[in-house]
Amino acid sequence: MLTLEKLSLRPSTDPFPTPLTNIWFEYSGYFRKPAHCQLEVYTRPGGTPFHVVIATELENNDGTSITNAAEMLWARVCLTLKAKPESVVMIEHYGKDSVLEEHWSLVRFKESHRDKRDGWTLHGITWTHLEKSELERLLGRTV
Repeated sequence: MLTLEKLSLRPSTDPFPTPLTNIWFEYSGYFRKPAHCQLEVYTRPGGTPFHVVIATELENNDGTSITNAAEMLWARVCLTLKAKPESVVMIEHYGKDSVLEEHWSLVRFKESHRDKRDGWTLHGITWTHLEKSELERLLGRTV
């Protein structure tokens, strides 16, 4: 099992407060077709701004999935939060369906640069399965 430490992340010593937002979040998918997901934003209290953002794929999303639109979705999240990508830990969440159990993935980018038009451009995306227990260690609370 991958642990936070193996992913170069630290468990929270203080629980993150209730999500700052728990909202329906719209983003542009392929061919600018509207898409949406559920977004939870946890912000570390005090100190340097640090966010853990969980995007949940919704059954009624007829647009591009959170996985296929990851670069666009996460760039919009960073722009909305007015945060640099390195200060945001991004998590994809899929609920249980007829094929797969509920699961989470840590989303990372190898490169990001400021884009005058859209805020951020992100490249070199990778996904790493994250156990629920490790997500809870990261947040210092149950999910």
